[in-house]
Amino acid sequence: MATMNGSLLQGTSGRVGQVVIYNRMGRWCMRRHVEHIRDRRSEAQLACRSTFTAMMRMASAMSEALALGLRTEARGRGLLDSNLFLQLNKDCFRAADGGENGGARGGVEVDYELLQVSCGPLTPVGETRATLDDGRLQLKFKSVGGSGGDRVQVYVFCPELGWGLLSLPVYRGDRRLALQLPDAMRGKALCLYVFCTDLEGRASATTWARLLAPDGADTEASDGGSEASDDGNNGASDDGNTAADGGSGAAVKYRAASADTEGAAPPQLTANPRRPVA
Repeated sequence: MATMNGSLLQGTSGRVGQVVIYNRMGRWCMRRHVEHIRDRRSEAQLACRSTFTAMMRMASAMSEALALGLRTEARGRGLLDSNLFLQLNKDCFRAADGGENGGARGGVEVDYELLQVSCGPLTPVGETRATLDDGRLQLKFKSVGGSGGDRVQVYVFCPELGWGLLSLPVYRGDRRLALQLPDAMRGKALCLYVFCTDLEGRASATTWARLLAPDGADTEASDGGSEASDDGNNGASDDGNTAADGGSGAAVKYRAASADTEGAAPPQLTANPRRPVA
């Protein structure tokens, strides 16, 4: 790839002879046109394509959160939000076994617990505790370090629906926030991603809060399995009982739709022990 500065062709887009001219992030670039592509469609190739497609679809579905959590860091590295998302989360996606073409037809498994929707130098929030009552999400978090003026938000993503919802920001010093969930999310498993931003657009790493049970039961949400303290005391709680997800602190993985299956049914939930995807 070559960058064009002051060229007569600057402003032109598309193929010109044996080269292709295009604009990338405000810079005019040029690359050689590829005449022949070797496509053996091996199992490794198909699995890689399936995984890449799943990652790009996820980045598109989470674009609202990525714009806040990754954009400043991505621009500093000369990347797009989706590019940085792929770099941070490539180990969270794995082609599932199955079918004559291996992972390509077996779908893609996503380890939602390890996903990062934010990245930056700010201090992440501490332990979290989330409860759900009649569609209203209540999240409490510990304020450990950082500035009290940092803004904290939670991104609630539903793998079954394929979209998420971003809460309004609260200050780190508030140590709690609330979000009314739409009816479409009721009774479905949800992923909670908590992160901080400041007025300069910088962000923190993502803090995972435990999945809400797919049957709609209230679930104890925590980072590392411990409860958050709301005034420095342990055992902060809301009204109503909480039920652990399976009682063992296990993570939940979902199988994403296959890259070559359009209009497929929503991904099926599969329970697996908490571990990173190899």
